[in-house]
Amino acid sequence: MSSPRNIEKVRKDKGTLKRQRHDTKKIYFPLTDEGIDAASEHIRALLEGIADRREILRLRLAAEDVLTLWKKTQESEAVFVVQYYVRLGQRSVRLSAAGPAVNPNTDIEESELDAAGNVILESLGISPKYRYEKGANHVEFRIPGKKLNQLSWVALAAVLAMAFGFFASHFPENIKLLLTEQLSGPTLNVLLGMLAGVAMPMIFLSICTGILGIGNVATLGRIGKKFLLRFLSLTFVVAALTVAATVWMFPLYSGGTSDSGEFQAIFNLVLQMIPTNLVSPFLAGNALQLILLGLCLGVALLVLGDRAEMLSSVVRQADEMISLLMSGINRLIPLFVFLTFFNLFVTSDASKLGGAVQILILTAVLCLVMALIFTTAACMRCSVSMTTLLRKTMPIFLVAFSTSSSAASFPLRLEICENRLGVAGQAARFSVSLAQTLFKPTGCIFYSVSALCVAAAYGVSITPLWLVLCVLVSGILTIATPPVAGGTKMAYSALFLQLGIPAEGLVLVLAAEPILDFLLTAVNSHVQVMQIILTADNLDLLDRETLFAL
Repeated sequence: MSSPRNIEKVRKDKGTLKRQRHDTKKIYFPLTDEGIDAASEHIRALLEGIADRREILRLRLAAEDVLTLWKKTQESEAVFVVQYYVRLGQRSVRLSAAGPAVNPNTDIEESELDAAGNVILESLGISPKYRYEKGANHVEFRIPGKKLNQLSWVALAAVLAMAFGFFASHFPENIKLLLTEQLSGPTLNVLLGMLAGVAMPMIFLSICTGILGIGNVATLGRIGKKFLLRFLSLTFVVAALTVAATVWMFPLYSGGTSDSGEFQAIFNLVLQMIPTNLVSPFLAGNALQLILLGLCLGVALLVLGDRAEMLSSVVRQADEMISLLMSGINRLIPLFVFLTFFNLFVTSDASKLGGAVQILILTAVLCLVMALIFTTAACMRCSVSMTTLLRKTMPIFLVAFSTSSSAASFPLRLEICENRLGVAGQAARFSVSLAQTLFKPTGCIFYSVSALCVAAAYGVSITPLWLVLCVLVSGILTIATPPVAGGTKMAYSALFLQLGIPAEGLVLVLAAEPILDFLLTAVNSHVQVMQIILTADNLDLLDRETLFAL
């Protein structure tokens, strides 16, 4: 397939890779593991200083995944090309390799468990644009330019809102009413409506596509079901323990009902999760009913398999469309923060902002405690020292914390679980992919704490029934939230709507979330690995010699 001249060119290019300038347009590499690693490093060098570090890591992850898939269908002396170019101001990186058509978005020829991992990987939003032309495969990645991250925009919006709000608070009452009730208030209501309007379809489609990401019913088997049940059950356990650990800090109202009345109310809540038709949950914005509908549709499509391929494709495309809308609304979050903070300061109601500080402190403490509990449990169960375990897993925590990206730490989690912690190969690939989508325990903590703090700040009655609903909704939304940028912001809207919390309270969560995002992502990645170790050991899929090795 490749001439000796091309192979020699590849060797020369590999030897001079580090001396290449950023304006290099096209480089050849051998389609081997070493060549893929060299190309990944070349991409990093090309984009350093041009794109955000998180985007560079996401691109390298996707490129390595594509090239590894191509390598399985190529000859031993095959080569591929990495090409960097700018067209109409849009920077792009293109990978090309001659050979049979292999679409990395659809053509997966691995074992069932590996296929599940690849399908779930696509849900991270790193699937490339593919075309096959003149006997060669081409994939293209568009590189977003370097820009202020959302934390910076939110912080700037908050500072400006406080400055303008403090200045406007000294205006006459009629001017203040004009600013809050006729300008900022209606605009804020429109933004809230947009947020809620996209949140419900997103949750419904996210559940469907998450179940479809399993691949097929046979993929689960005994091992898959064990991991799946552990991840789902622990999600609700973490939510319940979070509420139990923090509820004493907030005023609790009995609501004047007896124990039997509370039980009847909880039973009615379960019954209300079942929709009477397929349309009313969307019209009413009932998140629990939409999640149940999404679960049923996803399972049905999974069981039908190829017979429902067209409908499955429609669901995935609809999910991509909603994700695109979500990314657009996500850009408006700084405006939402500005308007809400401005209203609070103009109306002298800024005392509610203390709830954001409370959310920050409680969430951070509980997340670190959870990480310690899971780490201790893994050490005791596997009889391994905490020093040894942390030495092996700390790189995962550091990468996730520094990038605030679960996608960036995904390949590292996979490599460490399989090669350094001793988790069996197929079990490691399946469990890491499944945990990425379904097991996000810090989400339970953040949702539960946010609901309690904002409810207390806005005078919402916290009753035993409300607490049960908080656990239920927090757990379900944690599972349903897609692992993509902006996914959690859509879930807040559904959470507050279901718990009867004023939508204006979203600003407290949106102010705290960007600051906590680094810690939440890092603890999530760490706890996922600890739980994979525990479950693998329970299934006799853990090589303890590898785990104990230094």
